Amino acid sequence: MTKYSKELRQKTSNEWIKKNTKSILARFNMKKEEDVKSMDLFKLVPEKTNTLKIKFLLNFYFKNK
Repeated sequence: MTKYSKELRQKTSNEWIKKNTKSILARFNMKKEEDVKSMDLFKLVPEKTNTLKIKFLLNFYFKNK
């Protein structure tokens, strides 16, 4: 993989997370203790680990669908 393609993949991933994080996090019910804990865990995920953030968001999304 070239340096350019790695940068492009990272940029695309970052944009996807920014776009979809807000809509998925809007589903959190902050009155539920479980959702508050999930939000705290999400905030602890390092910025550069997009794969973990995506997995977290997808797990939450399908759990609450």
